[in-house]
Amino acid sequence: MPFDPLHLTRVVPEILGAKPHPDVPELRVNQYEAFGRIAARMFDTSTPQPEQVQTAFHALTSAGIAPAEFERLWDVGRPVANMLLDRDPTLHDMMQLVGQPPGAVHAYYSDHPHPDVPEVPAGKVAAYRANADPVAQTLHGRDANYVELRRFALGNYGIDDIMAHYSDDGSAISGQPKK
Repeated sequence: MPFDPLHLTRVVPEILGAKPHPDVPELRVNQYEAFGRIAARMFDTSTPQPEQVQTAFHALTSAGIAPAEFERLWDVGRPVANMLLDRDPTLHDMMQLVGQPPGAVHAYYSDHPHPDVPEVPAGKVAAYRANADPVAQTLHGRDANYVELRRFALGNYGIDDIMAHYSDDGSAISGQPKK
């Protein structure tokens, strides 16, 4: 049988890739890179340590989430979770969202109770903040606070009510002038 270098370049990575990784024996060499990317995301580091890679491997394996699916969900969910809830996605979140499209991921976080206004969904607080902050900045040089956002959301304020809250003596909302 003649020596075929092309065959050798295919077989050697296959054989070596199937061997246990020296730093994390539970992983195969060809799996380490994928779980290294997961660990980098989970631990917010550019160079994860082998213990972090091992933790990522065990977490995803026990949750039943494939590395590629975790990366997709993390890349879609992290900005939304941080914007609406001021936190990274949890493994529980990821388990709930496996296979979901980006719109469902956004809706999932939007429907969560807001951490500072728990009786109002985070998406509704964000929507009222988007409407109220420019008015509060223009008229008072500050952002809307959570007491105001709670009031707006629970009262289903319109933009006219928000404007009245920041611009007049309060009679447009309460019926009584402020003292």
